[in-house]
Amino acid sequence: MATRQRVWHKLHIESGWENALEAVLAERMNGFEMSRIESVKNYFSDIPPARLSFYANVSNEAAAANSSNSSSSSNVAGMRSLAQLVKTSDATLSQLLPDWLRHVYVANTLNDAYALREQLIEGAVLVTPEGHQLTRNSLRFYVAESEQAGMLARAQEIEQIEAQLRAQDMLVDSAQSDLSQLQAQVERLSAQHNSARAQLQSTTARVPELNMQVQKL
Repeated sequence: MATRQRVWHKLHIESGWENALEAVLAERMNGFEMSRIESVKNYFSDIPPARLSFYANVSNEAAAANSSNSSSSSNVAGMRSLAQLVKTSDATLSQLLPDWLRHVYVANTLNDAYALREQLIEGAVLVTPEGHQLTRNSLRFYVAESEQAGMLARAQEIEQIEAQLRAQDMLVDSAQSDLSQLQAQVERLSAQHNSARAQLQSTTARVPELNMQVQKL
């Protein structure tokens, strides 16, 4: 399993909401993909001594049903869902995230969440950027407990830095290309200047000869 990518490797979320996603998905953030859910039975007789999560590929039929259910599920007017902030290029997670994040909405502060809680439907929750979760009748504070907490934020920060470095490399390449063109232009102008100087020297050298020819006339 050490070579497998975990869920958080495959997710991107709007900056500032990383803790919110980690709080809601909990151990699912470190989940491993399996080809078939039946494979989890291998662990029934030897339960791992740590929190582990597994998920399996879903069939096209299940994906269609999931998409239909998620699109028909009632949303709270005026609230943004956490799922709207999450992006993934992984096909399986694209099918599972609507279910994992169903009825999870975002609020910028606990005060905002408290003011909105009466609008929540049964089973819905509001989550803040810090990861605190508020339902109509309960509050859960989030504190990072594992060494892997915050990995999503750090991974996205690294990606942003790498993107900035790539952009800087492109600027350097462009500047070097411009410099090369300028150097080539300088060389052309220098060659033209040298040619003009040589022509002037040649013409100047012929002046006495031309004067003598004029005097003979």
